[in-house]
Amino acid sequence: KAPMLIVMKPQATEEDVRRVSGAWPCALAGLMLGALFAASCARKAPPPKPYAAFVVDSLVNSLVAVDMGNLKVTATVPVAPGPERVLARPRSHELYVVSSTGRVSIVRFPELRIAKILRVGESAGELAFSPDGQWAYVLEPATGEVVFIDCSAMKEAGRVALNTPLSSLALTPDGKVLVAAAPDQGRVIFVDAGSRKILGSAEVGKSPGPMAILPDSSKVLVADREAECMAARSNMCRRCAQPRR
Repeated sequence: KAPMLIVMKPQATEEDVRRVSGAWPCALAGLMLGALFAASCARKAPPPKPYAAFVVDSLVNSLVAVDMGNLKVTATVPVAPGPERVLARPRSHELYVVSSTGRVSIVRFPELRIAKILRVGESAGELAFSPDGQWAYVLEPATGEVVFIDCSAMKEAGRVALNTPLSSLALTPDGKVLVAAAPDQGRVIFVDAGSRKILGSAEVGKSPGPMAILPDSSKVLVADREAECMAARSNMCRRCAQPRR
């Protein structure tokens, strides 16, 4: 039988003990309860099970799996040349590897095999997923386009031309608005993820780079590489994130 811990109230009567343990004497029940309680306190939690981390190796154009239990490489998977980052697609067993050569390698795990390689353009950079994992958004930095990928079909579903070089991409936590950084203009551009329409832009600094958006989608924080500071913009992000009537 599975071990069981019985907790008695401090002022337990003989009748209380009989009700729980039948005809056992009070002293014997108390000793057993004390032993069980001590054992439960002394018992250590089991160590966490080993888990895997995935990193890209641009020198050998591979996705590398590392067993974090022993910090050893367990597998390598060849991917499109120039891999720069890897992200796990939400609610799936797929990894998306973005390569600077304009390709996205889709790798299934735990079997670690290539499911498909999508061509985005001459270059590719940055990647974001919708919260439900149905859509992926990738930058084509040189041409200034945001590429929409249907993850279920594993194919491009469309793109939005912003007509300026792009450096970073972020998605509001509610999945409604994409924010792309345009370093040459010193601005961030807001795109409706559903309609794929440009909503507007906001000036943030000379060289906007990495971005983060607050959980309530009220503000976008933008790092300015040239000025070595951070800008926060709220009005445009809040207005874009509100549901349309």
